[in-house]
Amino acid sequence: KNYNLAIKGLNANAHLYEVPKCILQTNSNGIVYLFTNLGNCHRIAVKDIEIGKYKDKGFAIDSFVRTFAKDEVVVSMLELREEDKLIFTTEQGMVKISNADEYFASKQTIGAIKLKDDDKLLNVELYNENKTMLLVTRDFMTVNIEIKDIATYIFENSDIQIK
Repeated sequence: KNYNLAIKGLNANAHLYEVPKCILQTNSNGIVYLFTNLGNCHRIAVKDIEIGKYKDKGFAIDSFVRTFAKDEVVVSMLELREEDKLIFTTEQGMVKISNADEYFASKQTIGAIKLKDDDKLLNVELYNENKTMLLVTRDFMTVNIEIKDIATYIFENSDIQIK
């Protein structure tokens, strides 16, 4: 007998919604910031999310965030401190550094980054000046840059993606 009921395998019949996109460990009194492909930042208090069991399907984000659009996809989920800095990377190659305290607004949803009409946010990460960032295009052209030098880089290639 297997008494470890928390183990759940994914098989050929698994649905995409069963694979976690973002995983974040936080306290029950924390606040989670969801960054989406449309450049929005949604703020959710962890205490407002109902506790479920591991095998439960979960809860729809739009039940917590009324302004969550149907074509919006969460690309990053972070718990922020005032002293944190964030690195934003877009599909068209824009890399931007921003202070986390800009997102501590009283509103539940704010615009995190202004995007061009045909651009999408790919990733948001916490800034760490001791690391590098590897950018790879669809044609497998690569550049490895030091994160502390990001402000000096502007990428003209429209298909840069983080790998």
